[in-house]
Amino acid sequence: MSAKSRISRMKRLTKINVFQFIKYNFFCRNVKRDRGCYLIPYRGAVIELQKGSLLELHANLAVNAEKMRGSKAEAYLLLREGARLTVDGDVRLTYHSVIEVHKHARMSLGRCYINIGAVLIAGYEMRIGDGVLISRNVYIYDSVHHRLYASNG
Repeated sequence: MSAKSRISRMKRLTKINVFQFIKYNFFCRNVKRDRGCYLIPYRGAVIELQKGSLLELHANLAVNAEKMRGSKAEAYLLLREGARLTVDGDVRLTYHSVIEVHKHARMSLGRCYINIGAVLIAGYEMRIGDGVLISRNVYIYDSVHHRLYASNG
């Protein structure tokens, strides 16, 4: 490995929240991962895995990646009680983005890139396949999350 590539790799490592990395990859019961697959929380990543939820990693999941230098921007990963998120391909969740899986819902992500400000909320079941690029400020829901009323009330 050349000196230039070592320096580049070290710069990337300084952007990772080391305490969250160790906590979620080695001590959290809610995270099941294959060997060599990691949850990579960059600084500013907000991760909440509620009781009975499961994050299954068959590839890497980078949370709050690619934010600008000096930015305090956040990205959110929230799994409610009994929720399940399966990562089957490398996923990059950029800053100001949200992945939320509601109570007892399921979400499956293939190899994809989730751009700035995108919001993915699963109320029942959602599948995002391989090679998907989700643009800025896109909202993807699998349910309406509120009641709809007819025009007569």
